[in-house]
Amino acid sequence: MENRDIFLEAGGTRYEYIPCLNAQDGHLAALTDLINDELSGWLNTESDPNAPISWPKS
Repeated sequence: MENRDIFLEAGGTRYEYIPCLNAQDGHLAALTDLINDELSGWLNTESDPNAPISWPKS
């Protein structure tokens, strides 16, 4: 738990460890589902992922 000692030495009285949300597969699956839902219609799933990107000319 990084910086716990610094927190307590500075007068902190309650230090609790909260694990990262991406530490468990369920959290990653939920985040993936959320992103897929929000991006639905934006992603062209029929395109070739290896095709070169065509950038607009300025």
